[in-house]
Amino acid sequence: MTRRVAIGLSVAVFALPVAFVAVTPNALEQPFGVDFVLYRDAAARWLAGGPYFEPYQLAGPYEIRAGDVLYPPVGLWLFVPFALLPSVAAWLLWWGVPLGIVGWAIVRLRPRPEVWPLIAVCIAWPTTPLKTWTGNPVIWSVAALALGTLYRWPAVFALLKPSLGVFAAFGANRRSWWVALAVLAVLCLPFGSLWLDWLASLANSRGGGLLYSALEVPMLLIPLLAWLGRTRPAPAEAANGSSPRPRRTTSNVAGDHLRSGRAISDSETGQPPAAAAGASRTGRPGRSGGGSGSSRRPGATRDPVPPIPESEIGGTGGD
Repeated sequence: MTRRVAIGLSVAVFALPVAFVAVTPNALEQPFGVDFVLYRDAAARWLAGGPYFEPYQLAGPYEIRAGDVLYPPVGLWLFVPFALLPSVAAWLLWWGVPLGIVGWAIVRLRPRPEVWPLIAVCIAWPTTPLKTWTGNPVIWSVAALALGTLYRWPAVFALLKPSLGVFAAFGANRRSWWVALAVLAVLCLPFGSLWLDWLASLANSRGGGLLYSALEVPMLLIPLLAWLGRTRPAPAEAANGSSPRPRRTTSNVAGDHLRSGRAISDSETGQPPAAAAGASRTGRPGRSGGGSGSSRRPGATRDPVPPIPESEIGGTGGD
């Protein structure tokens, strides 16, 4: 797929949600930043000695609705700093940091044009602009996974949203990932009985379930698609020598062997011996003669080198 086609398809995909918002009254039903305000206020309330979860969430069954605190207590490590920051800085950083991380990771991976439309579909997926608009903490899980595509270990912190925890396993084959998991476990310890409250709030909730966050899956696919279509090795791959190696052609195989003085094998070039031999002499695939600048005519033979008289080299014996 060419870059022009990829850009055209991506723009077409982006145009669909834009058109929907333009023609639909109150397309984004919730106020801007409503989820950010919810968790910032919950963190401020907890800092002041109040409850993190709403009392009705612990009292008995309730239907999940806007305003419920559903993220686990370990999320307070993220929410508390924003409760302490000045309002303007908090609002700017809450969106600026995760969106900047995701954008930087995609640029760093430089995905092939073939995956651009797929990334566009995930960005245009209705849940993506909605959760971004409301400032839902899932945008930080996406940022953690985006960093994970580069360095592996940050993907652990996608567990901020446990219902999407399967994505946090990205990079679990690296030791650094397990170190990060141990760090996350240590960060969970200070909240003690608050974990029991979280479990109670989940048990009392109605309308959730295993597929509660299924509509948010395309958000997590954005960095994964960029990684799958990458043209640059991620730093973690480069450090471990596991990045995909470019396909070798006859020309660069011949060039390598000309520099090393080693013969080219048929298995390296994929050509018959005569063609490979020609490539080794010329540095070009499929040619067995001299270079394009050679003055030798077809059918001409090389003149033999005459012997050097002994008188010119001072005899054959040593002194």
